[in-house]
Amino acid sequence: MVSTPRSSGPGPSTSVRRLASAQASCCPYPRLATELGLQERVSFLGFRRDIPAVMQAVDLFVFPSRYEACSLVLLEAAASGLPIVAARTTGGAELLSRGCSVLVKDPDDLHELAAELNQLLANPAELARMGEESRRIALANSWQVMAQHYLQLYRDLLQSPRDERADGGRGEARTI
Repeated sequence: MVSTPRSSGPGPSTSVRRLASAQASCCPYPRLATELGLQERVSFLGFRRDIPAVMQAVDLFVFPSRYEACSLVLLEAAASGLPIVAARTTGGAELLSRGCSVLVKDPDDLHELAAELNQLLANPAELARMGEESRRIALANSWQVMAQHYLQLYRDLLQSPRDERADGGRGEARTI
């Protein structure tokens, strides 16, 4: 997550602060941040129960994961109205539109990631617009909406004539 001072000046902020939910005691990143002289600009928050409040306090959500099978955190960030920067390899990225996110091609390409972040941070109006679109996408994929989609699917399957079912009406299990 990225937090910037709420200034009205043009251009990217020079005092961008990064927040990470990684547990400082069990990962190499706090030591790496210190070695790179970034300990004043990166906070490792550890386990938190107040993630919605943390997400409300930041300006955008950055998740350049190399691989994530199904990442609920993207929808959580979208529900918080955050613009999202993620890798195309991140599970759930297919839910995101260009309107609410930037999907980097290669999560290991730090130059692409930095360029995208600098461009977004230099444009507060774009960040605000992307945040609104994120919220819209989260609402369209909420638990309630998705549950209704599945219920309707089951209703349709139950109401379809047996001979139209994939198993020929024999009641055998099938993969959807």
